Amino acid sequence: MNRKTFISVSAGLMVACAASAWAETSTSRRPILRLGQNFVLGERVPGTYTKLWRNDDGIAVRVRTGDLTPGIYTLEWLIFNNPEYCSRPFECDILDADPGWYGDPRVRFSWILGSSNFVVGDGRGTFAAGLSKDDPSLALPRPGLIDSHHAEVHLVIHRKSPVLPEAVHLQLSVLSLSPLSCQTQDCRYVQISRHRVTP
Repeated sequence: MNRKTFISVSAGLMVACAASAWAETSTSRRPILRLGQNFVLGERVPGTYTKLWRNDDGIAVRVRTGDLTPGIYTLEWLIFNNPEYCSRPFECDILDADPGWYGDPRVRFSWILGSSNFVVGDGRGTFAAGLSKDDPSLALPRPGLIDSHHAEVHLVIHRKSPVLPEAVHLQLSVLSLSPLSCQTQDCRYVQISRHRVTP
């Protein structure tokens, strides 16, 4: 699948979300932070942000970022459906994502592919995605998004450089948890933005 296809898909998701009943929409705008190994938070990426819309039907996001090396990137949702059960209530982190290791299964965590794009020489990246409530079809693990107003939402940007011509369709369309999408040591998470909710 090529770049035009994915831009069209992302735009279509945003249009679909905007066309639904957004009469009771809430919005939040958050900075983008660098990510080190093991999801260690770094400094803010200057001039970048994510904007998240929520309504009863789901969520939608627009991302404008920079300081990326050229290559393929995916935008991925980290959904903490019940953030009150995170190790620090309503301040979830990646450790809360794994109930078999550190997290509480009552968090009901899901990891979901949002959208994909190419980044070229200027290092700027733009992404858009939408996620419907009660649709677990793309979620690993399930249940997906349960309550769009209550979930804590993290957005991670995943670098899949270098472009592999024989596998570019997999790099663009497969969630990064799959080894099919990420076959080099240069493949890693580079940025994150967190949209938390008030208890």
